Amino acid sequence: MFPKSNMPAYAWLAERKLDTTYTERKMKTLGFPYKTEEIKALESKTELDVLVAYLQKLGRDLKEIEKGSVVKVAEAAVPEKNPFEGNADAIKEGKKIFETNCAVCHGKDAKGGIGPNLLRKDFKYGRSDSDLYTSISKGRPGGMPDWEPKIGRDRIWKVIAYLRTIQEK
Repeated sequence: MFPKSNMPAYAWLAERKLDTTYTERKMKTLGFPYKTEEIKALESKTELDVLVAYLQKLGRDLKEIEKGSVVKVAEAAVPEKNPFEGNADAIKEGKKIFETNCAVCHGKDAKGGIGPNLLRKDFKYGRSDSDLYTSISKGRPGGMPDWEPKIGRDRIWKVIAYLRTIQEK
């Protein structure tokens, strides 16, 4: 690839164009804020271009971590307000997600079981939408698993939208 380089010759990386067919869906699933236009711009890139860009970013991020100046992106990116609040379709889907994933610990009626009662007025880690999102997405010590890798951001917000319709005001 480069004269006198000690890197193996992965010529196919430089020759193969990046396949962006599923990129937008993957980015949405992972909760990354890329726009369709940004993804389309990658179509002219090769696998090598993308690998080099990733390694450069990784190197910059590691330097920032060493300096201690990194803000946790996942926490910083959590909106204060639920983007699905009041959306009837999202609330209906949130109920199904709750019944499938949450009811086993919190009860079908959300009044508690292994996990706490979700209909109460106060919560150990806060009651705001962003507090609930963080508790569900990242988990909490003592039993609450992290659900973001399993169900994704949007589905967590839909569960919160559903919970808001059944909680005490």
